[in-house]
Amino acid sequence: MTMPYRLTTSMAALALGLAASACDAEAPRPAPDAAPDAASAALVAPNRQDAQPAACPATDGSGPDPYAPSPERDPVSQAQDLVREVYERQFQSENSSLPSAFDPSIACRYFTDDIVRWLASGEVDAHPLYGAQDFDGAVGDPTPDPDHPMLRGMITINVDFTNFGQPQRAVFHIRADADKPDAPLRIFRVEHDGWSYP
Repeated sequence: MTMPYRLTTSMAALALGLAASACDAEAPRPAPDAAPDAASAALVAPNRQDAQPAACPATDGSGPDPYAPSPERDPVSQAQDLVREVYERQFQSENSSLPSAFDPSIACRYFTDDIVRWLASGEVDAHPLYGAQDFDGAVGDPTPDPDHPMLRGMITINVDFTNFGQPQRAVFHIRADADKPDAPLRIFRVEHDGWSYP
């Protein structure tokens, strides 16, 4: 099943969302009509080893963390929902002022702290969801890995997509994050063809 979104994005668009993070509030946010070079410069900022993500609530305040363990929920289904929410937030942020899932002020809702620090570091030089600087294609629905959906507490969710007509896959590795209250599921590694993060 393909998500009902067709998206064209670039690192310049991603930069607009990341540059406005609470971690870097003193940095001016590029105007929406800024030239791509200006926006890209905001994304590929000098390496800031001291970059720390702003504290962010695990939820929007409407209840417990939706990805905390629950006897009523299958953890693999929860992991699918987590990855699905990351993509949906990205799609919604493309043409609005809503922050993407990669904005360090809310990334802790989806990712482990090391990924949040990487996102805040200014060293993101490829789109975290598409593994490239530009994207023009369609994204499939997140699906559990057919061979090992869950192995020793690690859940693997695959997302197939096309970018400029080329089929690709992002592989999300998810586990309970014991560093957070109630040990909710968080993405701790994402693999693309030829590279991964963190």
